[in-house]
Amino acid sequence: MSVRQISRHAVFRVKDDLAMATSSLRDDSVAVDTARFSGDILEVWREVSPTREGLTRLILRARRCNAWFKLKWSERRYLEAVVRVVDRLRSPLLLGVVGRIVEKLLRAMRDRGRDIAQIMRTVGKPVAQRLSRIAQRWGDQSAARWAEDERFIRFLTIMYINGATILP
Repeated sequence: MSVRQISRHAVFRVKDDLAMATSSLRDDSVAVDTARFSGDILEVWREVSPTREGLTRLILRARRCNAWFKLKWSERRYLEAVVRVVDRLRSPLLLGVVGRIVEKLLRAMRDRGRDIAQIMRTVGKPVAQRLSRIAQRWGDQSAARWAEDERFIRFLTIMYINGATILP
């Protein structure tokens, strides 16, 4: 197979992926009607650049905080296909469809941040209070501030999330 045939095959494969994801999105009623364009969808593009680089960065951030898998398979596939095929989103219809997916992804990433705040309150703070009491019994008077130190609580929470076994 020549290089030209290989690249032609790759382009057709990506186009097939895009067509399959688009048809799947229509089935999930995510497709956007251009007459119903709201300003909310276009607001998303102030946070994320509608370019290949902007979407790639968003996908990478979403994968790192595990929000990527909050999307349906078809939405993930569609976004990946758009990143492969398009350099810059210009079509109002494509901006609307991808904007809804990006909005859903950003919401999932924000919710993940709220989850960490709750874990800080329910796990990190009690652990910090326990460690503070232990250190005070050992004679460290400055340890009294540990129970209220937000950075220390965040550190303990992240250690807990990552599965550290050193916490009491």
